[in-house]
Amino acid sequence: LAGEAEKYPNFTGYLESDNIAATLDLGLQMLPDTDRIVAIYDNSNAGLSYYRLYQEISKDDKYRHITLDAINFGDYTQDEFKKKISQYQDGTILLQLNASTDADGNFYSVDSSTKMICGAASVPVLRNSIGGYYNGVLAGKTVRFDLTTREAAKNIMKVLDGDLQMQDIPLSDDVDGT
Repeated sequence: LAGEAEKYPNFTGYLESDNIAATLDLGLQMLPDTDRIVAIYDNSNAGLSYYRLYQEISKDDKYRHITLDAINFGDYTQDEFKKKISQYQDGTILLQLNASTDADGNFYSVDSSTKMICGAASVPVLRNSIGGYYNGVLAGKTVRFDLTTREAAKNIMKVLDGDLQMQDIPLSDDVDGT
């Protein structure tokens, strides 16, 4: 879609990355003895989209020495899920892609699902998007929305002041991450 947007002179902004590969790489750099990564997703649009991207990334040869698995949070009740993830042992990293709705249809905020996952797991948990970092997540590569929105606000003020034309602001994938 970004390629399509670039065809129009007045389209501008920041392209958000899924950060899955960057988060995997960060986790493997921090924990080089890892032999398994288990992605956690659900049946939401975001969860399934992230899962498809994770499946594509898992085909990369640089991950051939690691078992890349996944677990669908939406297939389990909260208790079943907590029991399942509590069984993972050293050498495993959990990658929380999206876990917002369980098998009972209960909805969880990012913070509550992260707290539940980190509380049940005895292995490191990573996230590829913002949220949950005060609830036990070890690390992750995320988009710094505060920085991109600040930059966007500066640009639109320049446009409104007549100091910059919209067509002179390119689409950017240069977003700072943490």
